[in-house]
Amino acid sequence: NFSDAAEISADLTGQGSSYTSVAAFSVGVSAILSPDDVYSEDMDVSFTGDSATQYSLWYDGTTGWVSMPSTQSQVDSTTMMLSWSNDGGQPSRSSSTYAVFAGANIGEPPQTGITDLGHTLAPGGVISISWSVSDAASIGIDDFGVITIDGVRETFSLGTTTTEIYGTHGTTYSYTVQVENGQSDQSGNRLVGSPVASDSATADGQVDPVAGASDLTADEESGNTVAFTWNVDDDSDVDHWVVCWSIGDHDADEVQGLMDGENSCSASGDKTASHVSWRPAAAGIYHYSVSAVDSVGNMETAASSTALTIVGDETIDWGTVPDIGTEGDEPPIPQSAWIAIGILVLVAVIAGAFILTRGGGEGSDEEWDY
Repeated sequence: NFSDAAEISADLTGQGSSYTSVAAFSVGVSAILSPDDVYSEDMDVSFTGDSATQYSLWYDGTTGWVSMPSTQSQVDSTTMMLSWSNDGGQPSRSSSTYAVFAGANIGEPPQTGITDLGHTLAPGGVISISWSVSDAASIGIDDFGVITIDGVRETFSLGTTTTEIYGTHGTTYSYTVQVENGQSDQSGNRLVGSPVASDSATADGQVDPVAGASDLTADEESGNTVAFTWNVDDDSDVDHWVVCWSIGDHDADEVQGLMDGENSCSASGDKTASHVSWRPAAAGIYHYSVSAVDSVGNMETAASSTALTIVGDETIDWGTVPDIGTEGDEPPIPQSAWIAIGILVLVAVIAGAFILTRGGGEGSDEEWDY
């Protein structure tokens, strides 16, 4: 049988303390089973409470109030739950009065805390948080970690030292990491290990302000390179640029796929609105785009906006960075000169072949006419 009980005031420590229950009830049973006859026994007690307060479950024994070790959880914003279980190591519950008290788990704080709390920003507004346990050798059997992000608590085992916030661009998140052991002081406040670490971070999920690259041009140069220039509206959040190319137009959402491929994109070294890269190896009509990248790795991608016709296949050493912006002792031979030289060599070969075939007779006594 189950019934509500009146509010209870009790000395739970045996040292003259006075605790008032936040919930109380009575249970009557017809029989008490021995441990051998108990497979499992569970008790879940829900009550109105505050998630910032530690509660404990007790029963009125023959010699006074006895604590029932239980696990605390939050049901909703105003409801808490204490869960107790018996795995068959003790007799089943007897008829008694049970009560929930705030702050009755009076104990010692954890003997270790949190250090080296830090964070790094990742693309898409991700905040990667990391920390260390100050003294791993002092971790107690009941110790666990708690991270509170903007008021929302989440527990973790102390073997975990990282977590991530998937944030909204421009939003600042405050967080605290600490060690607890489920015990509390006389006021019901959770006992925590020292030190406690706190920090905040602002999510960065996009290039902001918009860079607005436009008027991209592409010009083939000697030495198998292509020179690019473009205009920019605002480069204050730009770390560098990425030029990508494809046979046929590509959309802004296809740029990432080109970057994941081989020899389809080239990154600049800074925010300067110009870049020089190798020309594509195969002949064709190539369409180019330029995308802004911030220091976190966020990209402001753009569709292809200019095209360049590449004539003739080339063997390109993609592992060697082109020597851009330097001059040797002699100016490079222009591409048109190389074409002229090639034509002259071809004419000479044809003329030589014609001379060697003159005479055309079948006899061996004819002389060659040079």
